[in-house]
Amino acid sequence: MSMQRGIQQSRIRTERDRAGWANTAQVLVELQTNGVGEVLTDEINFGLVFTRRPFFSWHVELVSGDLVMGDFPSVSAFVSDWSINSKGYYIGAIAAVKVSSITPYNLSFLLSFVGESFRGPVK
Repeated sequence: MSMQRGIQQSRIRTERDRAGWANTAQVLVELQTNGVGEVLTDEINFGLVFTRRPFFSWHVELVSGDLVMGDFPSVSAFVSDWSINSKGYYIGAIAAVKVSSITPYNLSFLLSFVGESFRGPVK
C-alpha cells in the first residue's frame, strides 16, 4: 500500500479556555492511501505543545473508484507512539493505518489530535 501525507499545521485551530493560560488546539493530518496493507507514518511534529496526551480520532473517505458490494474496505488508524519532551509535554506522534479488502481502494484518512495547549511558545 502506498501513502501520501500532508500535515495540515496551517489548519491548527485554537480557542481560549476559561483559565486564560491555555488553548484547546487541534492538529489535522491527512493521509492518502492506495491499495491494501499497513503503514506507519514518519513522526508527526505537532508544531505546538499539548500539556496532556491529546485526544486522537480519525475518519476516512473514498477518494476515487467504486465500492464493490461484499468487499467494503475494513480500515483502522491508531497512535503507535507519542513524542514527549523533557517537561512531559506531547509534541508529536507516530500513527499507523490499516486497510483490508480484496479490492484496492484509494482512501483519504484525516487524523485529528485535540487537546490543551499553551498559547505562547514553551521553552
